[in-house]
Parts: sequence; C-alpha cells; structure tokens
Amino acid sequence: MRFGINTFLFTSPFTNDSTKLFKRFKSWGFDTVEIPIEDPSHIDPAHVKRELDNHGLVCGSVCACMGPDRDLRGTAEQSARSIRPWAARMRCHSSNTNSNGRRSQGISKRCAAMR
Repeated sequence: MRFGINTFLFTSPFTNDSTKLFKRFKSWGFDTVEIPIEDPSHIDPAHVKRELDNHGLVCGSVCACMGPDRDLRGTAEQSARSIRPWAARMRCHSSNTNSNGRRSQGISKRCAAMR
C-alpha cells in the first residue's frame, strides 16, 4: 500500500518552486504526491519528475483544477493543451480532468500504461 499527499494542503497554485515540499513529504513517510494543476504554464513536467525521482517519490495523480464554467468536453485543441500530456511526462499513475470526480474517456488506460 502506498500513502500519498495532496499539495493543496500546502500551496496553491502548484509551481516548479513547490517541488521544495517533496523533501518534507518523503521525511513524513509519504510515497506519492497528488499534484493539482491550476495552470499548466506554472510547471515544467521534466523538472517536477526529476524532483520526484530525487526524493524517492512518484506522482500518484494529477488533477485539473477548474471553475464551474469550464466545458469539460472541450475542443480537440483544448484537449491537446490539457493536463494529459503533463501527467504522462511526469509518469503519473492517475489523472482526473474533471472537478466533480468523473474521469475523461481514455484517461484510465493512459494512466495504467504509465505505471
């Protein structure tokens, strides 16, 4: 069994600088980190993955944080800019693109492939 922690408990929005929390999370005994992404431009997935690796952690999940007016279906262009590519680059085990807990079609298969 793995134990994880959500970065929302300590910071919002999550940025590259937020990875400094990883050392503390590991010292507390956590194995995974859930990363809520409010704006993909705030992070470099390669940097986040490197910092996770440096501290012996994995990205347990990524979730998109969005307001109630967001059309979750989106266009093909919006989908291409979504958090899915970010989650894949960080080798996250799970991602959720919906604020009410429903996963977008195909996300579960992509996440399973990253394990």
